[in-house]
Amino acid sequence: MVHVGKLSQKVRVWRKENEKYIKHCLVSKLKGQRIGIMVWACFTGGKISCLTILEHGGQGAQEYLRTLENGLIPFLNELFPMDDGDSILVVDPHNLQDNAPCHTAPCIIQYLQQKHISILKWPANTPDLTPIEHLWGPFKRAFYK
Repeated sequence: MVHVGKLSQKVRVWRKENEKYIKHCLVSKLKGQRIGIMVWACFTGGKISCLTILEHGGQGAQEYLRTLENGLIPFLNELFPMDDGDSILVVDPHNLQDNAPCHTAPCIIQYLQQKHISILKWPANTPDLTPIEHLWGPFKRAFYK
């Protein structure tokens, strides 16, 4: 989730007492309610999917199903054109996708099976081994600039 008008990290300004209101010594802030935008993306090797902005700022199983249909499946089809019966191996959604109910819903598991997307076992609770997590920090810093 990124927030419009909110910096991703603290900003420290070093100034002299007489520089209190000089423009380069000030950090602007958005007053009032912040607007949050939730996004989805995936990658493999040197290829990254299109960034998908999620409606309503969150997802249930049906919204996640649409995200897979509009984001993951076109990305996979572009990378790996498949014949009937071919299979793609992806990481275990029960572990890699943080056990969020929308990721582990039976309709999602069934959908992945129908699309011949096999599930790779992945160690639970391993955020350092989840490569996408290392992209969100640089993405948010670039977004806020």
